[in-house]
Amino acid sequence: MSLGGAATGRKAIILFYNSFFGSYPDWASFPCSSEYHFTNNRELLGDADAVVFHLPQWNEIGTVPKRRGQIWVAWSMESRGHTPVRNDPAIMRFFDVQMTFERSADVWCSYLPKREEWEAAVSKPITLKTGTAEAVMFQPRRVT
Repeated sequence: MSLGGAATGRKAIILFYNSFFGSYPDWASFPCSSEYHFTNNRELLGDADAVVFHLPQWNEIGTVPKRRGQIWVAWSMESRGHTPVRNDPAIMRFFDVQMTFERSADVWCSYLPKREEWEAAVSKPITLKTGTAEAVMFQPRRVT
């Protein structure tokens, strides 16, 4: 599966159709931001090579026309329990790619921080604890 923009000599257009809880990703920070044209301008829907839908706020998908050859991406960082639409084959059949935190996703979006952020955090000394705190222990049990 490839984006059609490269075949036509232009940057492939990736449209974020709806927001991620009121805001859009900072695509300038994407490692591939110079290779693709990222946008949230719905006027480019007909020209978009890929359209990304944030599923927790997907309510308009039934009215969106899908152009032949367009790749539709189902994007969610929420569990299936919080996004029941992800369990609905009648809806999910519209999507070509799933982009979630699940390792089985077509595109894995980790909750992990960027490597340099993680390395900076773990390189700092751990502050000595001087107070007391409650301890909690979780034990799994068999489900019968």
